[in-house]
Amino acid sequence: HRARAVQSSFVLDAGNRRTVAEICARLDGLPLAIELAAARVNVFSPTEILARLTDRLSLLTGHLRDAPPRLRSLRDAIGWSFDLLSPEEREFHARLSVFVGGFSLDAAEFVAVGSPGLADGRDTSDMVAMLTDQSLVERADGASGTRFRMLETIREFGLTYLAERDELGAARDAHAAFYGQLMVQAEVGLKGPDQVRWLRRLDDEHGNLREAMAWLTAQNRVPEAIELFSNITHFMHVRAHFTEWRLLLEGWLALPELRERTRTRALALFADGLRTANLGESASAIESVEEALDLFRQLGDRKMVTFSLNVLTYTYVILVNDTERARLASDECLAMARHTGDARDEALAWLNRSSILWQEDDPQVVREVLKESLAVARKAGDAWMIGMALGSLGRLALDLGEDLGAAGMLLHESLVIEKELGDRRNLPVMLADLALIARIQGDLDGAESHIRLGMSIAQATGQAWFEAVAHLDLGIVARLQDELERSLRELRQAISLLQQVPYPPDVAECLRAFAALALASGDVLAAARFLGGADALLRGIQPLSHFTRLIDEHGRILDSVHAVLGQETFDRARAEAGGWSVDDAVAAVMAFELDTGNDDQPEPIAPAHGLSPRELDVLRLMANGLSNQQIADELFVSRRTVTSHVTSILGKLGLSSRTAAVSYAIRGGIA
Repeated sequence: HRARAVQSSFVLDAGNRRTVAEICARLDGLPLAIELAAARVNVFSPTEILARLTDRLSLLTGHLRDAPPRLRSLRDAIGWSFDLLSPEEREFHARLSVFVGGFSLDAAEFVAVGSPGLADGRDTSDMVAMLTDQSLVERADGASGTRFRMLETIREFGLTYLAERDELGAARDAHAAFYGQLMVQAEVGLKGPDQVRWLRRLDDEHGNLREAMAWLTAQNRVPEAIELFSNITHFMHVRAHFTEWRLLLEGWLALPELRERTRTRALALFADGLRTANLGESASAIESVEEALDLFRQLGDRKMVTFSLNVLTYTYVILVNDTERARLASDECLAMARHTGDARDEALAWLNRSSILWQEDDPQVVREVLKESLAVARKAGDAWMIGMALGSLGRLALDLGEDLGAAGMLLHESLVIEKELGDRRNLPVMLADLALIARIQGDLDGAESHIRLGMSIAQATGQAWFEAVAHLDLGIVARLQDELERSLRELRQAISLLQQVPYPPDVAECLRAFAALALASGDVLAAARFLGGADALLRGIQPLSHFTRLIDEHGRILDSVHAVLGQETFDRARAEAGGWSVDDAVAAVMAFELDTGNDDQPEPIAPAHGLSPRELDVLRLMANGLSNQQIADELFVSRRTVTSHVTSILGKLGLSSRTAAVSYAIRGGIA
């Protein structure tokens, strides 16, 4: 097929079949080697190809006598095909071998500038097309459009060719220069209406970016490497390449020259602080970004001062609940962003300001500030910021207990944008919010689907904080489905992960979930202690999300525990956990076991009816006049679970209506 593609008149017949078979045998049946040979049928007959290949093999047998026979055949085939190029074409091809994972035509043209292959008037596209015809380069469809690549063995051959002629360094320099310039354009493009296209371009170029930074670092050109990286931090953030991000910064910051108070150190510290802030590591983030901010002030870099203030505002208000420092940073950040005219910084500054205002319980002002953030982002065509602002508006509506439909529409609109961007940093957050809406609406399967998708993204990208929140949400859903053992496993996993990123509001929320689980299993004293531990962790902290419906559920848990224990016992149990730290909370949770029995509940009066203890609970509440939703609220399960219990009760008792079941309960002394 390959031979016919380059020479339409070629036919495999009795006259050439034996020769073609011998060529294939000589090349050990290696597909690549055979394809390279077949690509020459428009120049040579099969007999001539075999003769030239035989000569080539004989010539290189001694040179590669220690290499595996199959590898020798492949290299021979590549070398033979390479030899058939003109010297100018060889030089052009070899320069393309510095690309990793593929290249675009503009990249090829830049790196090959000065190559003799372009000196005869041929342009880059013609040269690449010629190499593609010869199977030395292949066309590939990239995320950002048409690209070209070399198979690794061919690429290695080209690198060796350059090294033998002492031209490899110059080619790598050109490669690094191209990507250094391209990333300056990318930094701007990632903020505007073309950011989806730029994100996809950087996906395609990721291997080349790594190669360029590695080369610059190896050549003691660390400032250039860090400048390049600083221009792609938004790409690294959106794609959640946090592990690679950490390894790069650890390597650079360990270098002696990075100890000096220079712009290079400032950029490295800022990048490291941005990463740790996104992962919830507040102490490290503040230390790094505060030092970077000080250096940027000395250097008079207003752009990076503004960016640093935005990151610090987020870290102060979200991670450490320090609204005083957050407001100081926010005031300066907003003023500078408006002065410099950077729409991304201004929209982000308004978004961060909304978090401060929410701490001060001013929801209507929060809404207006978020609308301002959205307006600035829309004017700039900044899809990422538009998605962030819409998500925050949806979360605000959810927090205030407003129309769930309106909140869901805003969150879904944000989700569509995040998916188009491929924002693996923020997708788990958005999915968690949508899961909460589904949970409130009683769609536990839908909630679990959202949670598991968010968890898979968090696990794949090393975001332990978001993975922990996903386990917490799964634990709550499992409890609502009456799967208490599964709930316990999920909640333990959640709090173990939160110990790595000790964010007190989420640890407290986890303890409240344990309180609800303990209450559902009948261990009321444990529930009281978990509530006390949650209060201890939240002492002096105003959680960012008010979530009216969650507050209502927390209130119901408190009331139920208090009613069972009485004031004195309730206060004593809560006080036992009044000094808990995060580590204390983890230890208590790991020691907790479900109490499957319930000493406070009367034994079934008629074992013959076959009702389970939970079905008896439901029947008693039915007899007290509670609806399915009220029973669900009372037992901390979903309405669907209650409906299932009611159906089971009617079946076991052989009754056809709810009224009949209530009459049965009254007659039998159950109610």
